Amino acid sequence: MRLLAMVLVALLLSSNHPAWAWLDYPPGDENWPPIPDNAGMRFFLGTWGPQCNNGIWNGTGKDAHGPMTLHSDGRISYRKRDPSMPTHYRLIEETPYYVVLMVREPDLKDGFIFRFWILRRLEAWGGSIGVNSCWPEDEDLKGFDWSKSDDEALRRVWRGSKTCHPDIKYKSVPTSFLGDGWNQECHFRRPE
Repeated sequence: MRLLAMVLVALLLSSNHPAWAWLDYPPGDENWPPIPDNAGMRFFLGTWGPQCNNGIWNGTGKDAHGPMTLHSDGRISYRKRDPSMPTHYRLIEETPYYVVLMVREPDLKDGFIFRFWILRRLEAWGGSIGVNSCWPEDEDLKGFDWSKSDDEALRRVWRGSKTCHPDIKYKSVPTSFLGDGWNQECHFRRPE
């Protein structure tokens, strides 16, 4: 058993592109291609099936999500999730390579959870997309109200987020575009 663990570690360390390598590629790199036809958010609308072995996405429990659908009206729905607890997004920024969203998810304990999402194409996975997420700290959201704040206020929250914004976020790896605190739980592909 110990030998198997050592072999697996050696394979992971010798891999050309370890699992965390997506952090190190800047927009425009072959592993971070442009959004087709400069479509921005329109490219990401519709249903996407999870392509990972993560229980929250593919599990059978009550909290499992299953395929997600991004709607043009700012809703995100999940095939396996309770529709009485809707998830919403607001578009912050569109670039030729990615879009930035603020996502508001219901949480039974705290009311709502806010996250920044960056949606992007993944060349390494063909027709797949990556959903990178970062949880802003309360200080980043100070004064922001989902219902009352306009789009400019939302952009100010994004630009000032010390927890998440790539231009001001601490980066333990200097070549990393997004910086520490961002993750990618799963990648997604259009269902066939």
